[in-house]
Amino acid sequence: MPKLNNVIGAAVCFVIGILSFVNGIFSMKYRHPLTLSMIVTMFAILIIIFTVIAYLLGEAGYPPEISQ
Repeated sequence: MPKLNNVIGAAVCFVIGILSFVNGIFSMKYRHPLTLSMIVTMFAILIIIFTVIAYLLGEAGYPPEISQ
């Protein structure tokens, strides 16, 4: 498996999270099944939080992954 650039990986994860969040909000707005819309929105928030933690925050003295 080829090694993916950290910046591209972070950007792809963040875009997927934002698009999922927007999709969940629009689904709630246009009266699609509320439970499914809320699940999509919660997963989108989790994807965005994971992206920030994994790529943008340093841990235990190590620099953030995106700066390497």
